[in-house]
Amino acid sequence: MNELLKSYQPIRSEDELYLWLGALVAVMAFGAMAFVIRKEFSYEEQSKKWLIALLLFIVGLISTGTAFFSWMSQQRMGKVEVYSDHLVLGKTNLPFDQIKRINIQKEQEKSFVNPAIVRKEYQLLFVEDLKGRVYVVSEEAYPVREVMKEMRKAIDEWKK
Repeated sequence: MNELLKSYQPIRSEDELYLWLGALVAVMAFGAMAFVIRKEFSYEEQSKKWLIALLLFIVGLISTGTAFFSWMSQQRMGKVEVYSDHLVLGKTNLPFDQIKRINIQKEQEKSFVNPAIVRKEYQLLFVEDLKGRVYVVSEEAYPVREVMKEMRKAIDEWKK
């Protein structure tokens, strides 16, 4: 049994963009900070020198954090694999006999200013096991309709 039917890799374009953008801004900010610190200023402009260096240091720290947490987000997202007798969600191996419920729900991101306005709508695939743990797969990272279709087909074949 244990045959791989379908494998889905996460779409990471947004995380990769923020990772490289954060790293680039961090390098530029720390480089500019080093340049400002080494540059000679007159006595009257010394306070401006340290204020500019401090602001560049803060920009560098924020962009380093952005790059780091984007990298962490990339590492947490694993592939979704549908086998003939179980499902793999990231690092979690879930046998079909342990799955209680699978469903897709639409989620809406509403406007902060006017909650009646929907800014973004996306689908989430929920997989619940018998212990009550829920695993969520987002449409922003995976083709959830296709994943759901493959899972249903594999579970129907497994039940036969």
